[in-house]
Amino acid sequence: MTKTATFSIDESCKIIVQAPFALPDRIVHHIENIWANEKARRGSNLKNNTMYSLVEYKFNSITLQAINYKEALARRRAPELFELGLTVRPAAVAGILTCADGLVLGLRSKTVISDKGYWETAPAGGLANRDPKIQILEELEEELGLKRSQVTVPLVLGLVENVETGVIDIVLRLKSKMTARDIHHSHKNYATNEYEKLAIISPNDLKQFLKKNKDYLIPVLQPILNLGGIIQNNKI
Repeated sequence: MTKTATFSIDESCKIIVQAPFALPDRIVHHIENIWANEKARRGSNLKNNTMYSLVEYKFNSITLQAINYKEALARRRAPELFELGLTVRPAAVAGILTCADGLVLGLRSKTVISDKGYWETAPAGGLANRDPKIQILEELEEELGLKRSQVTVPLVLGLVENVETGVIDIVLRLKSKMTARDIHHSHKNYATNEYEKLAIISPNDLKQFLKKNKDYLIPVLQPILNLGGIIQNNKI
């Protein structure tokens, strides 16, 4: 079982950005080899964009630094590089979106890089904007086809870390008055192909859904739902 850790953060926490990560020379060739292999598999669509890594968190602040996507990818592909100096903790956002009919979950498409065919809270994505609230709203539009005006202002709940990969999810709550039918329509007509399909699960059906799909849930899903008070620390 994947080891995870959860941290509470104040909803009005301050975001601090420090100097970019300096990659140690001794592991540059490891990073480049991993990147070359991934490029060979995925082609020119793979971009080495800037994203952010968690440096430090306190109850009232989150400190980030800029990294390259290739460094974040290498951290996931080769966790042993942490001991050699790849001390990045790639940051991501995970939105707990509830609507009139329940919780929104997305089945990750076969075209994505990681966790293909696994369910996660939707929207979600890597942190490419230093403001997690802006990032989650961008993911909302891209992945679900929803407008920012159709949800409440995102509320930061805390952090969930996948200890093995070092990835830190900044968890945010979103609410919408839309129905499941409306959300499915927006996803079908306006969203990217990040999610193969959506599932909108009522509170009464959630535990059964999670149990039925327990082999196809991203490792941090339960801690994220626990943090949001969705499953109230009940194990799947």
